[in-house]
Amino acid sequence: MGKRKSKWHECNVLHRSEGQADLWNFNASDRSFALKAEHTETEGNPLPVKLVGKTWRNLIQAKLNLGWVAQEHVFLRTIQMPECDPEELLQMLEFQLEKLSPAPVSQIVWSYEQIPSSEPDQITVLLIIVEAEVVEQQLTGFEEQGYHTDRLEMPWSHELVTLDRTKDRIWIRLGEVNDQIVALVAWVLNQTVQHVMVLRLPNSDEGTLNLTAQLDRTAWTGELESWLTEIPPVTVCGQSTLIQPWIEALSNWSSHPVATEESPSLSELAILSARRATRGDSAADLLPKDRRLRYRQQYIDGMWMKGLGAMILVYIFGILIYFVALEWKRNESLNLITQVRSTANQYTNVLEMEARLAILQEQEDLRFSALDCLRVIAEELPTELTLNSFKFQQGEALTLHGSVPSADSQKVSEYHLALINTKIGDEKLFKGVSSPNISPVRARGNRSSTESKWNFKCTLARTGFQ
Repeated sequence: MGKRKSKWHECNVLHRSEGQADLWNFNASDRSFALKAEHTETEGNPLPVKLVGKTWRNLIQAKLNLGWVAQEHVFLRTIQMPECDPEELLQMLEFQLEKLSPAPVSQIVWSYEQIPSSEPDQITVLLIIVEAEVVEQQLTGFEEQGYHTDRLEMPWSHELVTLDRTKDRIWIRLGEVNDQIVALVAWVLNQTVQHVMVLRLPNSDEGTLNLTAQLDRTAWTGELESWLTEIPPVTVCGQSTLIQPWIEALSNWSSHPVATEESPSLSELAILSARRATRGDSAADLLPKDRRLRYRQQYIDGMWMKGLGAMILVYIFGILIYFVALEWKRNESLNLITQVRSTANQYTNVLEMEARLAILQEQEDLRFSALDCLRVIAEELPTELTLNSFKFQQGEALTLHGSVPSADSQKVSEYHLALINTKIGDEKLFKGVSSPNISPVRARGNRSSTESKWNFKCTLARTGFQ
């Protein structure tokens, strides 16, 4: 299989065992594949959302959530097959799966890894099978802690795939789970992994007897199938305190000295698992397709809901800003209306005061105009004329009525001319004086009249009330 260029920016690895969950967070974009954070949490408690959660940013900078399935629940089998393309290989495995699986096909979840073989036209396929119920329980436990996995793997399979195959040996990987020993046994012959199996053994002398008995059965099978001619040396991999009791039993069983290897720590194994997954070196994925689609849909729906929620918050925030601005403008408008009303009242009061002042001024002007008229009329009136009456009309017209001896009628014209030219200061008192009207007075009997009546109208130069 060709290697694919990594598309992952970040990777998480989760391991649940013995009541706790261990989480490793890696920066997958760096060549050094740096460990960013390590977190341990009690099973059932949620994991940090900042580490395991996915946001809009992960649409561009992808995050891989990888989970481990417990190795004691895994069934392994190696198959030697002719080299072919992946689709044809998958069909061939599906065809043989019912014969190879320890449980009904409908009740298992399976995947596979390719291991290089010494034969040029052959490939070694590592078949990985887990009961569907175990996978379901594992995924349910992940979900309870808020962890949606993108891949589900057996961690020891990475050790097996990367195992040194240059020398013949029986490689035994030991681990302790719940006071039991889990043993991964791989027979490496002729640079090919010929046989693998996972054993659950009691951590006692009975366990060592069971292991050696199983090795005997495998050796007989290998001789019958012609892939084993002699027992190779044994290499035990595990923690030094754990493997020590098993070395003596294996030394008695094997005719060769037993070699030992220190097993990688969980952190080192997490680095190996994450590196191979993000670089596309590992094909084994035990996550069911329906669960993967559901997690993907939940992620997309979650992003839509978060986006919709953000839009609603922005909309509500915009509405609040609108109403705040509207209230501010309304207060400004009310203040402006109040100012206008106040100014209007002041303006009305000013107009009223101006009107009153005009009235008072007019009254004052009329008073003095009347006095001026009386003074002028009296001063300019010739002694020959008699003023019988005068009348102000609306403060702007003055009508004079009088009498004169008929022989002195020309005095009326002189009086008329004098009033026309009369001035108060630099201004004429009258802007217009009508022509005098002179008419003789009717006498009694046949006597001729010796007296005439006269009148004319004077218009003042000042305006009064209409």
